[in-house]
Amino acid sequence: MSSEDVRIQTPEDDGSSGRDSIYFSTIRSRHADHFFADMHNHNTQNEKKGVFRYLEYDEIQSPSMRPYPNLLLNKLSFSKDFRSSYEKALLRLPVLKQEFHDLSFELTSSDLMAVMYTKESEMLSLLRVICGIRDLRGKLSGDILVNGHRMSRSRLEKLLVAFVSLESPICILTVRQYLHVHSKFHPPMTERYGGVGHLVNKLMTDLGLMPVCDIICSRLNRSQWQRVKVASQLIRDPTILVCSDILKDIDVHDQCFLIDYLREWALKTNRIVIMAISPTSSQVLKMFSKIDLVTHDNLTSDASRESSVRIARLVNKWNQNAPPIRRTASGKFLLDLPSAGIPMRIITIIR
Repeated sequence: MSSEDVRIQTPEDDGSSGRDSIYFSTIRSRHADHFFADMHNHNTQNEKKGVFRYLEYDEIQSPSMRPYPNLLLNKLSFSKDFRSSYEKALLRLPVLKQEFHDLSFELTSSDLMAVMYTKESEMLSLLRVICGIRDLRGKLSGDILVNGHRMSRSRLEKLLVAFVSLESPICILTVRQYLHVHSKFHPPMTERYGGVGHLVNKLMTDLGLMPVCDIICSRLNRSQWQRVKVASQLIRDPTILVCSDILKDIDVHDQCFLIDYLREWALKTNRIVIMAISPTSSQVLKMFSKIDLVTHDNLTSDASRESSVRIARLVNKWNQNAPPIRRTASGKFLLDLPSAGIPMRIITIIR
């Protein structure tokens, strides 16, 4: 089924407005049945009652927005150091490679931000720096402020930010065991959820993991394992949740389910979610509050949903500045690089 099958629900059809705002309130189980109950007819003009339609972020009737938490990145730059510990002990000069430069953006309560990227190493470096992961060696400059306070990397990692990585499944633990063991190392920051056991059961129910709760993690499919990793981080009750590209190579229906779940979690608990994503359609991007593109060591300027328009402008600018191609009388094509400002000879391209 193509990515166009995921459509956006109108506010009139939404059944979530009457739901309570309890933390981890049960979301409709989209994994109990087919995502599209009338999948054979949903592209016709007939009534489409069995199709799950996802709201755009702007159409959600969100509760009153709070000024906190607030995440601000101010002129953040990072260059990765490729020296080994042995080379550092020998006092060899740093071998630095710039991953990103002079990044600035701001996120507030209930924001769900999509970070698109062209190079995976740049994306991972940015997310790991935001999470304060200390095993990332290199030169870091700029400020990370939470609620107006400058944060050290150790404080970010321990207290505020949870990171969903791209790690492989643990082969010796079941889903329930994995979540309980993870909760021992990273317990919830508060005791208001009825205990860790109740919270684990609630997460497995909401994320559609209860049917596989006693299955070894290595036997899960990719979508199930990504949801297990999300649940393991939500147990911590983080202020900011950062996800690497966990939606990669996952069915578009599972992608939208997970995005919708994290969006509802952010809205109901006044949290911030940052997700790296390679979107399959523009409709998926409409589910986010903010979208930006990390490319060639830069971040687009204002982290807004108009970034798709800026990308289109970049494409048009490239088309305008691309070297012109001229066809000669002999039927050959000439790529005229000098006229495009490139000091090279004309390259003849044989048809």
